[in-house]
Amino acid sequence: MKQGNQEITNLAHYWLGYIEARSYSTHYFEFYVNPHKQSEIVTTLKSKGQKVNLTDYLIKRLQLETEPNILAKEITELFLRIPKKSKTKNTPDGLPALVSVLQNTAKTIASAPIEHHPLIILKTLIESGWLSQPILSISPIFKKNQDRYKSLIESAPSEDWINFVLESIVEGAQMTTQRLEKIEKLREKYEKQISIFGPKFPLYQKLIYHLFDQPVTSPRIVERFLEVAPATANKILRELEKLKIVHQTSDNKRNRMYALNKYLELFEQ
Repeated sequence: MKQGNQEITNLAHYWLGYIEARSYSTHYFEFYVNPHKQSEIVTTLKSKGQKVNLTDYLIKRLQLETEPNILAKEITELFLRIPKKSKTKNTPDGLPALVSVLQNTAKTIASAPIEHHPLIILKTLIESGWLSQPILSISPIFKKNQDRYKSLIESAPSEDWINFVLESIVEGAQMTTQRLEKIEKLREKYEKQISIFGPKFPLYQKLIYHLFDQPVTSPRIVERFLEVAPATANKILRELEKLKIVHQTSDNKRNRMYALNKYLELFEQ
């Protein structure tokens, strides 16, 4: 059976682990402002072999209201230190576990339309535990190299096909990392902008974090999420619109919708 290039396999191992860690540091913000979600990250840490004392440390940091940007880095470091024992072992026939997963995937996608292959591979990586969220972007890489891929898929799971997928995972993870960095910078920019609201800053900050998790909202949603009066929810959205943080997406006065456009645009690049 084909093993693929060991160097590119190791790189794929690293980058999958890295974007997994970065995704937790970037997307935990809604959890940060909703303490009832603490059990979610605790369960994830424990399932990945994290020690309970480090879990307790993380919860303590949350309770002390550690600055989000500092805590984000700490979460990344914690996840990167977690040994992925189940993922680094070889299979009984000596194959790296990731390569074995790809070989099995090749059998699944053989009869599927070629444009669906990246999504099937991503789905397999999630189902097999390599990722917990669909954050890896490999479709653009497959599209860019579609002629080469079409010739490789005919012989899948050949070593050349496996190496192509591994290389795509590495490149896709690097692209994902760049996007996550842009998301973090955008969030920091918005936090600076809303600092003008003084004592009301925490209220606006809470909504900003929520919008990075749910980038389309309405006055009614804001009213319920922030537990404020309808007039207050409308005022907050108008203020964020003035700052060009959110943009109204409909002209309907009764059912106005707002979107975090700059954030959504990052996923179109």
